[in-house]
Amino acid sequence: MVVVGIPYDSDGGEGSRARSVLRFVEKLQSVCSVQVRTWDESFSTQNVISTSLEMKKSRSSRRQALDDKAAAIILQSFLDHCAEPGEGANA
Repeated sequence: MVVVGIPYDSDGGEGSRARSVLRFVEKLQSVCSVQVRTWDESFSTQNVISTSLEMKKSRSSRRQALDDKAAAIILQSFLDHCAEPGEGANA
């Protein structure tokens, strides 16, 4: 399974960035033999920054691998959701 984060607007709407990613997802699904799932990535970068600040990380340290850390938060959120009773990865 491939999980793709969708950057919805702060009001939950599909802005231009979300529409662009959703077009990518459609193309990916057409060439990929595994299931492609989307997941709301709203506030993932802000969560990384907040966590880094709580951990008293330096500014340069906070900038390192920001996207990687945000991707990890998105994936963990998806996995946590799938672990909820009745949800599962195929829901």
